[in-house]
Amino acid sequence: MDVQQISVKIFAEPGHSVGQSEYIPVFHKWIREKRIANDKLLIDVADYKHVHHGPGIMIVGHEAHWSMDEGGGELGLFWHRKRDELGPAQPKLQEALRDVTQAALALQDEPTVAGRLSFSPQRLLFRITSKLAAENNEANRAAWQETLTTFLGSVAPGATLSFDHDTDARNCVGATVTLSGGPELKALHAAVAG
Repeated sequence: MDVQQISVKIFAEPGHSVGQSEYIPVFHKWIREKRIANDKLLIDVADYKHVHHGPGIMIVGHEAHWSMDEGGGELGLFWHRKRDELGPAQPKLQEALRDVTQAALALQDEPTVAGRLSFSPQRLLFRITSKLAAENNEANRAAWQETLTTFLGSVAPGATLSFDHDTDARNCVGATVTLSGGPELKALHAAVAG
């Protein structure tokens, strides 16, 4: 399947206790120190915590954004590719999962956050955000599920996958995937970073 502008969200474990404002100095430090995604230009930090179920605190980049997203009422680290051409999904999925797991691991290890936030790679949201590349219809949802099954089978072998698709035609093609018996966060990152 060819796609354009995909995004992925890794959900926070229940019981997190970090306020949105606490991410601002962390994200500024990451930009200064080039802590994540060395292949991407990180520009600034934006504060959207006033938006109900919105993107929260965001790292704005030239090629992609990261945010502490509260969409759907669930906190998670969201990665969104802004600029890319229509092309095969597999390398784009690998890049997305690499970048979001790298940032999730880094955030869990931040001294000001450590012990109060963790992420579970057992539940991931994948979207094709370019509606021009893929309308949200039954055929594209089926193709996306097949694409995700192939990709996740290669990076999380042995995991049992279940899919919850967004079927609203007004929204992007998207599926929340539960990986039962999937790898821990470090192992998943290692699988996509190699």
